[in-house]
Amino acid sequence: MLSWERGQSVNSTVLRILEAAVGYEERRQRLEGYATWSDEERLEFEAALSSQRKVGDADSA
Repeated sequence: MLSWERGQSVNSTVLRILEAAVGYEERRQRLEGYATWSDEERLEFEAALSSQRKVGDADSA
């Protein structure tokens, strides 16, 4: 079995095969070329989104 030969779980093996079939790594590398934010800009953006990532409502406690 391929997963046994690679020392991976069946799920990991299937993911690697699918990633290779659709060119996942190549696409990811191409898209990295469009990343134009500095680390400071990225941190500012993530801070602005942090309030939207909270689950639940503080008033409902």
